[in-house]
Amino acid sequence: MIETLIPARCSPSTKCPYKTHITVSRDEAKNEHMHLTDQIQVYSDSSGLDGKIGAVAILFRAGAHPRVLKYHLGTDKEHTLYEAETVSLTLAAKLISTERHLSFPLSISIDNQAALKSSENTYTMSGTMLCPHCPQVIETVHHFLLECRHYRAERRILSVALGRQATSMQYLLTCEEAIPHLIQFINSTKRLAPIFGEFRLSKPKPPER
Repeated sequence: MIETLIPARCSPSTKCPYKTHITVSRDEAKNEHMHLTDQIQVYSDSSGLDGKIGAVAILFRAGAHPRVLKYHLGTDKEHTLYEAETVSLTLAAKLISTERHLSFPLSISIDNQAALKSSENTYTMSGTMLCPHCPQVIETVHHFLLECRHYRAERRILSVALGRQATSMQYLLTCEEAIPHLIQFINSTKRLAPIFGEFRLSKPKPPER
């Protein structure tokens, strides 16, 4: 089967019609949210539960009932949470495009840096990518994190930090204490840097005294 790709989503000279912003920390994100004054505020998210992957977006407008769009992508063997995050942004755009009497500025909030950064790219890529280091092997999330031999040194550092849990996909992707080490692993491989840049780590909140 041959996949047909459009070389670019738009002309390279096209200016992005919206602005993106990533806060440095969770506390900063909460503070900015508290001071939002946009009449229309949209929130998008993804979820994985009982082996199923889904996406949702909800639009709030002053004086109106919230509008919601949901989409079930399929099983977690066929789809990823990152994929669902990008779908949730599409749902958010759909809510905005079908809203009557739009007022600007408006905001879309999402808790995924990779999805946010990918929205700024004007080029397209194949939906199924081969690993650049392993001939004829599809580069799945599982392969990148746990199998690719090219990143053995980086994976060894991850194993020292997390022990046996470093071989658990569920632990790496869902446990809060694993996220800083996972981000450090991803940044050290530089595999995603050409597309997303370097992922920033939120500064840990100092313990209360």
